[in-house]
Amino acid sequence: MIRGIPMKAKIAVLAIFLILLPFAVAFAEDSTDGSSSASSGREPVLKIPNLSGEITMTGQTVGLIGNPSKYNEYRDNKENYFFGSVKLKYDDDKYWFYLKAEDIGYDTQHYKLDGGIYGIVKYYLEYKEIPHIYSLGDRTIFNGAGSANLTTMTGYASLPATRWNPIDYSVNRQQEGGGLRLDLIKPFYVEFSASRESRNGTRPITATNDSRNGPLTEFPQPIDYVTEVFMGEIGYITEPIFASAYLQYTDFTNNNENLYFTNISNSLGSSTDRSNAGQTDTLTLPPSNQNYNYGFKGSVELPLHSRFNVSLSGSDETSDARYLTSSVVSTTSNTPNPTYTYPYANGDNRWHGKVDNQNYSFVLTSHPIYFFDYSLFYKYNARQNKSDNPSATSSLENSVAYPVSYRKNNLGLDVSFKLPAHFILFGAYDYEKANNSIEYKTYTIPETTDNNWKVGLKWTGAKFMSAKIWYERMNRDGSNDYSYPLKTAFNSNATTGTTFDKLAPYKNLFDTGSQNRDKIKTRVNIFPVETLDIGLGYNYKRSTYPEATIGLQNSRSDEFYVDAGYTFGKYAKLNGYLAYEDLKMYSFMRVCTSTTTVNNCNPNSTTQDASNYNFDFTLRDKSFDYGLGLDVYVIPQKVTLRVQYDSVRSDGNADYTILNQAALNALGVPTAAIPTGQNNSNIDIPNMDLYRKNTILAKVMWNVTHNFSVALGYAFEHYHYDDFGYNNYPSTYTIVDSSGNVTYLTGAYSDPSYNASLAFLTLKYSFK
Repeated sequence: MIRGIPMKAKIAVLAIFLILLPFAVAFAEDSTDGSSSASSGREPVLKIPNLSGEITMTGQTVGLIGNPSKYNEYRDNKENYFFGSVKLKYDDDKYWFYLKAEDIGYDTQHYKLDGGIYGIVKYYLEYKEIPHIYSLGDRTIFNGAGSANLTTMTGYASLPATRWNPIDYSVNRQQEGGGLRLDLIKPFYVEFSASRESRNGTRPITATNDSRNGPLTEFPQPIDYVTEVFMGEIGYITEPIFASAYLQYTDFTNNNENLYFTNISNSLGSSTDRSNAGQTDTLTLPPSNQNYNYGFKGSVELPLHSRFNVSLSGSDETSDARYLTSSVVSTTSNTPNPTYTYPYANGDNRWHGKVDNQNYSFVLTSHPIYFFDYSLFYKYNARQNKSDNPSATSSLENSVAYPVSYRKNNLGLDVSFKLPAHFILFGAYDYEKANNSIEYKTYTIPETTDNNWKVGLKWTGAKFMSAKIWYERMNRDGSNDYSYPLKTAFNSNATTGTTFDKLAPYKNLFDTGSQNRDKIKTRVNIFPVETLDIGLGYNYKRSTYPEATIGLQNSRSDEFYVDAGYTFGKYAKLNGYLAYEDLKMYSFMRVCTSTTTVNNCNPNSTTQDASNYNFDFTLRDKSFDYGLGLDVYVIPQKVTLRVQYDSVRSDGNADYTILNQAALNALGVPTAAIPTGQNNSNIDIPNMDLYRKNTILAKVMWNVTHNFSVALGYAFEHYHYDDFGYNNYPSTYTIVDSSGNVTYLTGAYSDPSYNASLAFLTLKYSFK
């Protein structure tokens, strides 16, 4: 091991060695050839045939008005920069390699080398950086940003936000790795690979400072993750049989599993005792974990043009974390005594997590006669959670969490028939049954059964057109079981009375509960002449939840799209696209107070007042994307002008309908701004995740010579974001509630709108 040298430097040295290796061997062969050197009376000459590549250099300048965070979210944050890329390819009868180097020296740099000796060995080396900028130019009341220990600034409460500590939220990801495949002893092969990914930086995170609904504090979460993956595989390949076995080990390390911060809430404890404010509190972060993944894959050819495939795999995931023995939250004493105690398993103070997964897949594909083929499959997936069952006793309430396990059985058949007149009829059916379990408890949805059908028709009977349409149907039985009523927060102290979730008998969890779903998809491709092609499509999807009394009732989406291209001889080419989607989700909801009787939580009850009432909620999201591009061949094969316009937009809104006037009045009394008080019009949300992004590009490309080209261009990008939750972001970065409690923000994600202008010049040299 070479210590003190960065991993990417080691990869670069090894890559150079592997690139030069075939040339060195070729030179050695040339120098020992009897027809060369002294025997021929001429000097040895090193020739590098079959070598090609390109070198690209780009200079770029950016003019930005507005928030740079969104524009540079996955870019290197520089206004003026010069970057280059290199591509090299070598290929002869024995050796080959392909080298790619992009954005050299920047936070988006990417290097990859593939190569090998035909029939003997293949290898690859790769290094890549991926930046993720969350938010720039923000402010925080905490010292120690980037570390796992955050303390408040002295006098932060009286300081303006402009005097808080500056903070940029960003995470840089570095990926490096390589692999090797040996085919020396055919029909056997062996593969090895190793990779490492590190993530470093900070991102915004928000937590409550007490057990209530507020106040909140936003602070920087340290990101210091390392993921290492090692994999080995051995296989056997012949004409009728393929078999392989593999083992993979993954290790995820979080160097900060706990974040310690000053709890600033002035509402801790009783109304007269706020002495706990300013104490150190703890927030748990993702724990380190390890994973062993192993498996077998194989296939064999059978008579009647058939093949049987099998895949058997499993994984063992483990993770340990230290129990928190105290928390400032909900403390009612002047002394920060532990408020949580755990019955430690095996006498230690750590939680031990373990999850085992098993996956089996068997697939038979066959084409017994020319007009018929089919695929029959069976899949089994089981997840057994063997983690500890942590239970806690606290001064507020007792709680217990139970590991969830499940198993799934999936059986299906796909068929296809060739019919006269160039029609193809295809269909499918699959049956899936899932069993969910919580140890020692009855699960809300213990079992789900899915029946899926699909039937479709494809036509290719004309040279100028093809068409395809298919229909899918899913029926899911969720088998809701409320023999064990849900309890809030798994509160083990709650055995009777008002702490039960009285809405539980009327809920239907939409992801696992009973559901009926219909899908229709169509696609038509038209190319009436050689220079014109058109694609049209429509997708329909509707889901209903028949057992849901409250919650999501149904959803529907309609999607239309068209794309087209036309070539004007040797002079120009026009391309365009348009896509529109309309999504609607309807929910029927019930509000009831925690102190009312169970009957008052029944949505079919006649009780409708300010504290117990029904309401409708409809969420609608419309997206509309379109674009148009034109290439003009000013001088064919020499000078090309490209103009492109793209537009992406999304409009979301939420419509609320409360049919009880007393409930409406409770939401807000008449004011000068709203003289009529709250009604079913002004309680709606007209702007939910509404955004616009428009881009214009103009570019001139000039092939100066066969090897050298120049591109000069300009691009303008406009982005506007409008959302009720982010609009009117407080300039003070603080929000004060009616009790005087203060929520402290940092400015993350505020006002992401921007206008960006970009000018660039690209020089490219190609050779063969």
